[in-house]
Amino acid sequence: MRTRRWDFVCDHRTDFGVKRLCRVLGVSRSGYYRHQTTEEGRVERQAREAAAVAEIRAIHAEPRGAYGAPRVHAELRARGRKINRKRVTRLMRIHHTSGATCAAPGGRRTRTRRPRRPRT
Repeated sequence: MRTRRWDFVCDHRTDFGVKRLCRVLGVSRSGYYRHQTTEEGRVERQAREAAAVAEIRAIHAEPRGAYGAPRVHAELRARGRKINRKRVTRLMRIHHTSGATCAAPGGRRTRTRRPRRPRT
């Protein structure tokens, strides 16, 4: 959300000047200029993230949405993609991609039957 400030400054700098806009918005001029110089890297990073999300969604869809972040991460690593597990978790959380769970509405459900108690 912070980039909106810098976009506002960029759009109106010819009318009011960078110094005045930054003072009114309560941001530093050096921050604005740093934002301008790092824009190319930010665009590249967003493109890499979009490619990673597309790959994560493809892997997640293969087993009918059963894979969670650890399995998706393992599959990405097996395919030769270097990506951190926490980044996979974050991207899956942001883009609402989650694995299947066997949790019942009232709590966890066991998969094995409990042994019957002997009658006395």
